[in-house]
Amino acid sequence: MSFVIRGSPEALHPSGFIRSVTRKRTREALKLVIARGARSAPDPNCLTLNEDDIDPDKWLLKGWTYIFRPTLSAYKAPMPALVDDLRLALQAIKQTGDALEMQWAKSMEYFIPKVTQYLDPGPVV
Repeated sequence: MSFVIRGSPEALHPSGFIRSVTRKRTREALKLVIARGARSAPDPNCLTLNEDDIDPDKWLLKGWTYIFRPTLSAYKAPMPALVDDLRLALQAIKQTGDALEMQWAKSMEYFIPKVTQYLDPGPVV
C-alpha cells in the first residue's frame, strides 16, 4: 500500500507554504490514526491513543494505493477534527474495498480453470 497526497495550486491554495503544511498535517494525521490509533478526546483540543486501533490491517487494504486530495479546511482544522475525518474516510474506504475485493474474487472463480483437471494422469495400468 502506498500514499500519495496531492495538492495543486488550483485545487488547494496558490501558496506553496500552505500546500506543504497541509500535506504534512494530512500525513501526520494519517500516521496518528494508523500507527497510534488516535481519535479525538472529549476535550476538543486533545487526542486519545487507543491500542486496540493500532492494527494497520484494520485501516488499510494491501496492494491498494491511496490518493488524498486535501482541501484548505485540512489546513485550518484543528488536528483532532482532521484525525476524526480521516478515521471516517479510512473506515469507509476499507468497507467498500473489502466488499469490492469479495465481489471480484467471486467473479474470478468463473475465469480461473481448475488446475487439478489438467494434472490428473488417470488410472495407472
